[in-house]
Amino acid sequence: MKICRICKSEHVQIAFDFKKQPIVHDLLASRNDKFNKFNFNIGICKECGFLQMLEYVIPEKLYTNYFTISSWKPQPHATTFLEKIKRIFGVTRKSRVFEIGSNDGGFLALLHSQGFENILGIEPTEDAFQAAIKKQRPTMRGFYGTNTINEIVNVFPDPDLIVSRQVIEHIPDLDGFMCSIKEHLKLGGALALEFPDHSMNYEELDYSFWEEHVNYFTINTIRNLLFRHGFDIVHYESTLFSGKCLFIYAINSQKTEKEPFNADEKIAKRYIELFPKFKSDLHGFLAEKTKRRQAILYGCGARSCNFVNLLEIGHYFSRFVDDQPEKQSKVVPGYLLNITDSSNLEKDDCVVLGVNTEYEYQVIQEHGLLDTFSILPPSSHLPDFWRNLQRA
Repeated sequence: MKICRICKSEHVQIAFDFKKQPIVHDLLASRNDKFNKFNFNIGICKECGFLQMLEYVIPEKLYTNYFTISSWKPQPHATTFLEKIKRIFGVTRKSRVFEIGSNDGGFLALLHSQGFENILGIEPTEDAFQAAIKKQRPTMRGFYGTNTINEIVNVFPDPDLIVSRQVIEHIPDLDGFMCSIKEHLKLGGALALEFPDHSMNYEELDYSFWEEHVNYFTINTIRNLLFRHGFDIVHYESTLFSGKCLFIYAINSQKTEKEPFNADEKIAKRYIELFPKFKSDLHGFLAEKTKRRQAILYGCGARSCNFVNLLEIGHYFSRFVDDQPEKQSKVVPGYLLNITDSSNLEKDDCVVLGVNTEYEYQVIQEHGLLDTFSILPPSSHLPDFWRNLQRA
């Protein structure tokens, strides 16, 4: 029996059963390397509408090392996020700021550059933690939750602000996570969250799930979670980053709201019901596009890799291309597609864009590409069949 991570309802049903899938961030050294698979099931709560992974890889397996170090991606929206935090909550350079899941310390560096003096991050992965320490960014190693909160409180008590960027979607124990924040953050303190906005996926018919993302939040479902744990949302907004992400600005209050509400039921139902047709139309489109030769997929990120595996479209592609040197010459588990650099791209190649929206035109112009389309919404390069389904 599956129980909803937010409202504790037992009415959780399977929405997508992708069978057994590999962990795509475990890139292979060669096509002969063996890799493990796990059950990749996404369920939806019929009471509160929360979309969530039903079975998941244990965090200790996923987060020994990380798929993508934060500094590999430009993040101009981080400055905007911090400016809004300062304006909404009145935090100053003297305020005590704690970051959950600080990766290699990029946001800590931003805080430091603006004069914040009392800052600390926590990061579970060895590679990101070591990168942060090497850059002299104040970081402790570990997971944030009920098993570690006493140690964290002793080291850094009563923060005025807790920030967590691109983390809460990874957390299997949402109750433990939120209770730990509640215990750590002073009453009236500020909580600032950044995470993927799944309402974009509903609207754009984006089925790019990822084994690390066990929670697929919209503003409605995050509001349910925060209200249940005594947080009032002051403001929220969305921005472009890895699709779209939500910024949430909340206050630690004494009020709690236990009753779940389901505002996503209609759009989530449509999203689930359209999946078989979407998959069929996608295969038909790719089969026609690749009659003469296979396509090349530009961008070997978590979204694009899983999209290939989950939609079973790997045979339409000859390889991945990625600009990150650490990924080049590796192999993606699943369809065993090689990752190369972009030096051999030809302008007449059929190149499928698996990069984030804000970089699509840059890739097209840099390589003079003539035959491209995107598989990652939001995008102005989605195929016509995709747009037609969105309007269905």
